Amino acid sequence: MKIKLYKDGNKKNPTILFLHGFPFDHRMWNSQIEFLKNKFYCLSYDILEKWEASKKAEPIPFEFLVDDLFYILEKEKLDKLVVCGLSLGGYIILRALERKPEVFSKIILCDTKTEADSNEAKLKRVAGIRNINENGVQKFLKEFATNTLCELTIKANPKLYKNALKIAKDRKETSTKSILLAIQGRTDTTSVLNKISVPALVICGEYDTLTPPESMEKLCAEIPSGEFVKVPEAGHMAPFENPKFVNEKILEFLNK
Repeated sequence: MKIKLYKDGNKKNPTILFLHGFPFDHRMWNSQIEFLKNKFYCLSYDILEKWEASKKAEPIPFEFLVDDLFYILEKEKLDKLVVCGLSLGGYIILRALERKPEVFSKIILCDTKTEADSNEAKLKRVAGIRNINENGVQKFLKEFATNTLCELTIKANPKLYKNALKIAKDRKETSTKSILLAIQGRTDTTSVLNKISVPALVICGEYDTLTPPESMEKLCAEIPSGEFVKVPEAGHMAPFENPKFVNEKILEFLNK
C-alpha cells in the first residue's frame, strides 16, 4: 500500500516534513503548516495509514516505520531537508538519524525521548492492549489523548480538546494495538545525540508529564548544536496546544 503524502506550499521552497505523535495523525500539524506554507514546502503523512486497513492486529517492527520515512524521501527525491516530529514522530526521526544522518539539514524534536521502553513501560503498553480488549478502543483512545494534553488546555480550550479527541478517535482497534507493540519494540537512540551534526530545535511543553521539560532539556544538552525551548501553557502536545508560540520559535529556527 502506498503512503499518501499531504503537500502544502510551493515545491521550489525549502522542504519541511512533519511526523505526528500517537494517537493522532497529520492534522495535528495544521496550525504549523498553515503558518509556514507560504515560505516552505510542507509535507506530512499518516504514520498508521498502511496499518489501518489490516483486519487483525499484527506486531509492526518499529524499523518498518523508519523504512516508510526513507521510502517517502526516496520517492519524492528529497535530500537535505528539515524534519519535525512529536513523540512517536520524534522516535522515528532519531532512529533515522542513526541510519542515514546525511539526508537531514535541520531537525525539530517535540516532546519526545531517546530511551527505549523500560520493563515498566512495556507492561504499560500490554495493559493498554488489555484495556482495549476489555473496554473497547474508543475508551482507550479518549483516555490516551486526554493524557497528552495539560489540564489547562482541557479547561481553557474545550474546542481544541474536542478536536484532539476527534482526531484520536479515528484510529482503529487493529492499528492501535499494532502501534503499541511497535513503540514497545523500538531501540534506544541515546547514543546518536552527540553525533548529530546539524542544528536541532528541541521543544517541550512546560506541563508535559510524559516527556517532562527537565528530561528534554537534558536530551538537548547532548546535541552539539541543540537549542531548547520550553512552551508555556502546554503539555505533551505543545505544537497543538500553543501553536502561536511554537510557530514563531520554529520560524525563527528555520530562518537561522
